[in-house]
Amino acid sequence: MPTFIPPAPLDDTQRPESEKFVYESLKGHLDSSWYVFPNFHYLFQDNQKRLWDKEVDFLLYRPGMGILILEVKGGLISYRDSTWFQEDRAIQPISQARLNKYAIMDLLEKKFGHPVHLRFAHCVCFPSLQAEGQVWPPEADGLVLYRDTLKFLPRIAEDLLSRAPLPPDVERMPPPLPEEVIQILSPRNQPAPRLCDMILDDGPRFCKLTDEQDAILKALQEFPRLQVEGPAGTGKTYLAMRKAERVYDEGGTPIILCYNQMIAHKIQKRLRDERYNIQVYAFFDFCVKAANIPRQEYEKYKDNPLLYSKVLIPMLNQSLDKNPLAYDCVIIDEGQDFSRPMLDAAQRLLSPGGHFYIFYDPGQNIFRNQMLLPLDTMGTPPVYLTRNCRNTLKIIQALQAYHRTDMTPMPQTPTGKGVTLRQDGEMRNMLEQELETLFAKDQISHTQVVVLGAHSLSHTSLGDNPHAGRFTLMENAKSTANGEIAYYTYMKFKGCEANAVILLDVDPDDPRWNVAGLYTAMSRAIHKLIILQPPDAKPLPPPQTTMIL
Repeated sequence: MPTFIPPAPLDDTQRPESEKFVYESLKGHLDSSWYVFPNFHYLFQDNQKRLWDKEVDFLLYRPGMGILILEVKGGLISYRDSTWFQEDRAIQPISQARLNKYAIMDLLEKKFGHPVHLRFAHCVCFPSLQAEGQVWPPEADGLVLYRDTLKFLPRIAEDLLSRAPLPPDVERMPPPLPEEVIQILSPRNQPAPRLCDMILDDGPRFCKLTDEQDAILKALQEFPRLQVEGPAGTGKTYLAMRKAERVYDEGGTPIILCYNQMIAHKIQKRLRDERYNIQVYAFFDFCVKAANIPRQEYEKYKDNPLLYSKVLIPMLNQSLDKNPLAYDCVIIDEGQDFSRPMLDAAQRLLSPGGHFYIFYDPGQNIFRNQMLLPLDTMGTPPVYLTRNCRNTLKIIQALQAYHRTDMTPMPQTPTGKGVTLRQDGEMRNMLEQELETLFAKDQISHTQVVVLGAHSLSHTSLGDNPHAGRFTLMENAKSTANGEIAYYTYMKFKGCEANAVILLDVDPDDPRWNVAGLYTAMSRAIHKLIILQPPDAKPLPPPQTTMIL
C-alpha cells in the first residue's frame, strides 16, 4: 500500500464519491514505493501577479521516477463540438491536469532553487465510465483511466513517467532525496536538527558490520594473500584491524603498515583501547626502527624526498638481510600509496606460510602516477567493497561524481547535514562565518571540526595569520586543548575522518585540487562538508557543482 500524506482518509461527508472510489483503488493497487497526496492545494500566481487557490485531486510521487498528476472527473463525461462536458457543465480535464503538472514542476524548482531531476506526467480518471467504446480527442490519447482500468495504474504510471522528458539542464544532476520532496509537498514546521544531535543519533548506525565486510573477513581467513579494493568509507581500515585482532587472538604475530603517521597512530590507539598489543607503523617509521637509524640522523634529512625513495628502503632491506623478521600476517592499509619497492620490502617481513593483505582505493592515489600492486604474487584477483559505512547520504551523493565505481549507502545510512559550497566572499570571512554556524547553531565541539587544505597553512590564503575572527587554526595539532581548530593538508589527514570538514582555498587551477585530491579530501567528512572557494577561482567542474545539495 502507498503512503498517504496526510494519512487520514478522505472526508466522507465532503468529497465526491468519484474521488473516494479512486482513493480506495490507489490504496489497493499501488505498492509501498509510492507516496500519494490527496487534494493537494497550492497557490498559483498568474501573469497579473494575482494569487489563485488551486487543487490537485491526487499527486502521486515515486522516488527516483517522478510525479504523476491525476485529475478525477465523476459523473457522465462527454465530448462534443470540441468541448468536454461533465454532465452539462463544460470542463477542460486534460488541460487542467497538464497545467497542474507544470505548476507543481515550477513549485519544486522554486523551492530547490534549480530545475529538479524528476519526470512529470499527467492523466485523468473517469471512474463512472468503463473503457469499452470510449472515443476521445487526440489530446487525451493514452491519458485517460476508467473504472475498470484503474487497477492497471502502476503500469500506466510507470509508462507515462518513463516517456516524460526530464526538465532541461538536469541530466547531470542527482535526483532529489525523497525526504526533501516530501518536506516541500507536506512541510512540517519544526526546528532543523542540530548537528550535535545528529552526531549522537546517527553514530550507532555506522557501527554495524555490513554483509560485504563479513564476507571479506571470511575470505581473509581462507586466502593467504588477498587484495581488498574499496572507495573511501567502505571500512577497509576497520577490516584490517579486525583481521589483525583475529590473528592475534589465535596466537599469531600481525603487523599493520600504513603510509601516513596519523592513521597509524589512530589504529594503534584504537587497538590498545581494545587491549590488543599489535604493532602498527607508518612504513617509513618502521624502516627507521627496523634499520636502527638514530632519530637525530633521520630528523636531519626527513624533508629530503630522496630519503624515502632512495635511502630508507635499501637500508631496511640491508637490515633484513642481516636480521630477518618474521610476522605471521602483514597487513598494508592505504596500499595505493605504497610503491612497488615498499611492498616488496613488506613481503620480506613474512614468516614461511605467512599471510599478506593489501587494502587500497585507486581513487585516493594522490602520490603516484600509477599503482604498482603485486598482482603477480598475490595468486587471486582483488575482492571489492562498495557499501559506504562512514559518510552520511548527502556526502555520499557528492562523492559519487568523483569515483569511478558505485558507492552504495547502507540501508540505515542517515541523511546528514550535507554539503555547502561557498564562493561569495573573502576566504577568512567565509571561514569565520562557517565556524560560527558550526559552534553557535550546531553546537558541536571544536574537536569534531577539521580544516583541510592542499598546502601548509602559511601557504594558504590565510598566510602567517592563523586567525579567523575568534577562531585560531593550529597546523598538525597533536592537541587542541585550548580550543584551537585543527588544520592539516588533506594528504596528511588521508585515512582519517571528522564529523565536520571545511575545505579551504579549493581552486581547480591548483593541480593539488584535482579529482583525486577533491575526492580524498571530501571523503574525510562524516556528517557535514563545507567547501570554500576563492572569489576569483574557476567554479568547480560540473559534476561537483551539480552534486552539491
